[in-house]
Amino acid sequence: MQAKLQEKVEYTDLAPPSGTGSAPALRLTRLDRYLHGPTVVTSAQYHTNDDVLRASRTVVQEMLSWQPQLTQVLPNNIAASILGELSPGGALMQGCMSRELHQMVSPDIQLELKHLYNAVCELLRHFWSCFPTTSKFLEEKAVRMKDSLERFQYAKLLPVKEKIQNYHYTVNLVGHLEAMLEAAYNKFNVWQMKRLSKKS
Repeated sequence: MQAKLQEKVEYTDLAPPSGTGSAPALRLTRLDRYLHGPTVVTSAQYHTNDDVLRASRTVVQEMLSWQPQLTQVLPNNIAASILGELSPGGALMQGCMSRELHQMVSPDIQLELKHLYNAVCELLRHFWSCFPTTSKFLEEKAVRMKDSLERFQYAKLLPVKEKIQNYHYTVNLVGHLEAMLEAAYNKFNVWQMKRLSKKS
């Protein structure tokens, strides 16, 4: 028991090298360099306030005297027409969605998805609380929770997914729920493989 506890607490790659009892003491010859960081050894060019003001005035003067050279631009009426065609609802944007997703999904589907999301999150909270499995109780709970997640997916999530597919939404509304469940299944499978390899 003592050896297992020692194995969990100590890491061999973090242990001091053999032969030395402790790390050498840190001796600072110039404390000011340690507290304020490295100092510049090479000479640097510094700018005064006058230099900065002069530069900003120069930029302002250049902006005031700037003349656009618009030799290859569209006339106003053609540019406005193209902008209208490229805007949502325009002739060139007919295939794009101009409505928000929450406007396309009916309120009853939204409510059903919220309930599903809350239920999955609660089940996953219980599942993830089993890890790391430090006792027999947590191991059994992890197996039970994985079974509960699978039953929930087949009994609740898949019927809702099929129902939503009948509405032909362009977005997979339950994709995130499926991804969260898939992450839990992957964790369980990795844990199960490690557990089985320790027994053999």
